[in-house]
This record gives sequence, structure tokens and C-alpha cells, in this order.
Amino acid sequence: MKAGQRIRRLRRRKGLTQENLADLIHTSQERISKIETGRLQIKADEYFEIMELLANVEKVASFTINDNQKGALVK
Repeated sequence: MKAGQRIRRLRRRKGLTQENLADLIHTSQERISKIETGRLQIKADEYFEIMELLANVEKVASFTINDNQKGALVK
């Protein structure tokens, strides 16, 4: 399984959209899509940072989904 596929699988398991993940790592939804589909290669350190964030996302009390909404990650 490729890096982008692993990111997609873990993101979906955590119940996050590409937009949610993009907000968490301060990037665009389009970039997340490209990473997950393999159209954009990322460096190993960025991959491990994303995977660590996703692995620990339930510890985050809340985050900004967009300018008008708040979303709780703790279930």
C-alpha cells in the first residue's frame, strides 16, 4: 500500500474529510486529494507527521473545520 493510500485509510477511519485534515495541517483540500491519489509525492517527514497527527487525533478537543464551524474530534 502506498503512502497516500495509508493516509486516506486512516483519515477515513477517524471520520475526517479531506477538508478537515487540510485544516489540521494548514494546507488545501486539493493538496490532500493529490497526496491520497498519488499525484503528489510528499517527503517522509511530512508523511510521518500526518500519520502521527491522524493516529492521535482523538486527543484533540476541537478544531476549526472552516471559518464558521467548530467540530469536536473526541467521541
